[in-house]
Amino acid sequence: MTYETNEELRDSIAELTERLRQARIERRIERGVPEEAPEDFVEETLSFALYNRLLPFKKIAVKYASIIAEGGAPTVDLSKLEEYRQIAALLCKSKIDEVRWFAVGLSEILMHMKRVNDAVSSREYDGPTMHDLSSISLAIRFADMGNVYHDYRSTETYLARKQRIAAEIERMDFDKEYAEAMAHYESIKHLL
Repeated sequence: MTYETNEELRDSIAELTERLRQARIERRIERGVPEEAPEDFVEETLSFALYNRLLPFKKIAVKYASIIAEGGAPTVDLSKLEEYRQIAALLCKSKIDEVRWFAVGLSEILMHMKRVNDAVSSREYDGPTMHDLSSISLAIRFADMGNVYHDYRSTETYLARKQRIAAEIERMDFDKEYAEAMAHYESIKHLL
């Protein structure tokens, strides 16, 4: 389809956006959950404290992706990664876009690990498909979206923001805030 004017293009984008929104609502209604998902609730300081704890898993995810890309079928003891799965799930509800994207990417890698484990254990794994490779590639890109401390909406410099957040993390009662956020997540996850 070609467009004669920018206005026609904008109208088409608006129409497609609305159709996607309606399709999302229909899927949510079919699942028996409210039309809108619960709002993101993990605040900035806790988001970055959790981000720091999730960073070691990023190295594991990249190594895993490279093994899959080479045609390998690594099985992973997911019980050893449970803490990372919980942190990633919680961070998917972060108010900080870049941290949320990071968590979404790593969550997808964890789901892929489970799918491969299941396929290998049932002897149904014939190597990675194009879908596997593109899915993992996209997940890694999400987990590596750039500098999570840069906030393009703020006048605060990168360094000032990073230092401020580090100081806030030092002062926070991490265990208490993490437990409260996780309890809230558990109470709403069936609505996601």
